[in-house]
Amino acid sequence: MERIVTLKTELLKEPTQICLLAAGNGTHYNAALIGANPKFRVNLFTRRPEIFADKKVKGIYDADNSTIEGTLQTVSSNPEEVCKGTKVYIISSPVNVQGEILSKIKPFVERNSIIGSLYGQGGFDLIAQSVFGDDIQNKNLAIFALFNVPSTCKVKVPGKEVIIIGPKKYLSVAVLPKSRAIQVQQTCIDLWRVPVTITPNFLSVMMTPGNQIIHSGVLLGMFNNKKAYPLKEVPFFYTNVNPTSASNMERLSDEIQLIKAAINRLHPEINLDSVLPLKERIIAQYGDMVKDRSSLLKVFTSNIGYRVMTVPMVQTENNQFVLNTNARTFVEDIPYGLVLLKDLAEMVNVEVPFITECIEWHQNMMGKNYVKNGRINRETINETGAPSKYGFDTIDKLVIHYSR
Repeated sequence: MERIVTLKTELLKEPTQICLLAAGNGTHYNAALIGANPKFRVNLFTRRPEIFADKKVKGIYDADNSTIEGTLQTVSSNPEEVCKGTKVYIISSPVNVQGEILSKIKPFVERNSIIGSLYGQGGFDLIAQSVFGDDIQNKNLAIFALFNVPSTCKVKVPGKEVIIIGPKKYLSVAVLPKSRAIQVQQTCIDLWRVPVTITPNFLSVMMTPGNQIIHSGVLLGMFNNKKAYPLKEVPFFYTNVNPTSASNMERLSDEIQLIKAAINRLHPEINLDSVLPLKERIIAQYGDMVKDRSSLLKVFTSNIGYRVMTVPMVQTENNQFVLNTNARTFVEDIPYGLVLLKDLAEMVNVEVPFITECIEWHQNMMGKNYVKNGRINRETINETGAPSKYGFDTIDKLVIHYSR
């Protein structure tokens, strides 16, 4: 009898309303996976609601061609329409536009809401705190960021189909305030249907910029660490990583470990154990999908979770291809990736020559000047996500902030 009563109680529960923010690859994945779960009712806030006219998104698993289909309830470019009744917000967009998106929903976010990013690197917590300010405490909001994306994925048909390439075996989440961590952890388990651990602080997330060091190292190595030139065809991003790209990624990863060691020498109380070398982290996240673990080069070329992803490029008039400097690999990975690491390095007086070289290589093509004479350019700091931009200009201030 008790089991019957419990079952009836569960069936009578109203589904929790989720609002997905922006319409990128990750949102398509979430629409398919979360939208198929009867525990949830899913809305979508996007500037392109017309492409989701059918309100059905199918996820196709690359490994075995099996499918899952989710339903969207309300899709709108009007934040008021999708925010009313929402309990959990999940943003999946380039970091450089997250502040703008959060500002649009801010007036309509209700008390006790949970607001998170599918991809936490790039200082999402600092962006969210700068947007919501006192509302975090006054409205009892919780902010979270995933340590890594739930799955590599690629939109096949916008608004309709997404290829699910490499779902993670587990996830980890950073939460503020820490008093809400258990609640958010359980929410994430329900949303993504995998085990979820709690990351001790957002600094660990900031210092684990997977895409930013992977993309930067690969692109630089694609051109043998020299000036970029047109290519005859669009290359795959990961599966044809060459030895120079692999070396680049290792050098970037090694410099992050130098920053980590310097921070821990000054502040042994801050837990940065989850800031792992790149090779270890990829193997931990992808597990059996990595077929050859003998070197970082082999980890990339043998990882079935990295299939089908191509380099963002633009076709020229003579049918060649050049790097797309408006893609996330530039506008997100540099000012909201490598520049953050450079800022941390300068706080602890650690030289990071290869991070600096990568920033300079990319910024030259972007027409930007994030680094000047080998140092962070304070005149352009507000164009980045560097902690110094938010007033955390010493490692002491930053550690105190993340230790609360």
